[in-house]
Amino acid sequence: MENKKDKKKKDQKKDTESLEKKISVLEQEKNDFQEKFLRVSADWQNFKRRTEEDKKNIRTESMSFVVLSLFKVIDNFDRALEHVPENIKKDEWFKGVLNTKNEFDAFLKNFGLEKFGEIGESFDISKHEALFSEPGEKDKILKVIEKGILLRDKVIRTAKVAVGNGK
Repeated sequence: MENKKDKKKKDQKKDTESLEKKISVLEQEKNDFQEKFLRVSADWQNFKRRTEEDKKNIRTESMSFVVLSLFKVIDNFDRALEHVPENIKKDEWFKGVLNTKNEFDAFLKNFGLEKFGEIGESFDISKHEALFSEPGEKDKILKVIEKGILLRDKVIRTAKVAVGNGK
């Protein structure tokens, strides 16, 4: 009888050890799968974020091309307005032209477009392109040759300016 009990205990011990090994293997597999899941989940989130950024950049770049072409016409219109004779500036039709221009500027602003570059501003290399320098307060804009353009706070055309050289 003793033998049967010993054999039964040995069999149970073997079964227990075998089950413990299987449990250990399964726990390791579970941990591996959890780790892989977390990695894939993080990769997916990064992919989604990058895709959204890429879409936004493509929209901005596409819009930049159209905007730069459009602003060539707007710049010419602004130059023409600067040279209107004084006696015409009082006419009602000219005031209507100015109102239309102001409405168009507001329309562009609604789409995130703004002109920048004013006399007296401090020169900023990321926003301004100095075409030449003149006697005047150092690093202050003295003349604006061409206004810069911002598209949703991103410079898509630098302002072309004359800068004071400090003499």
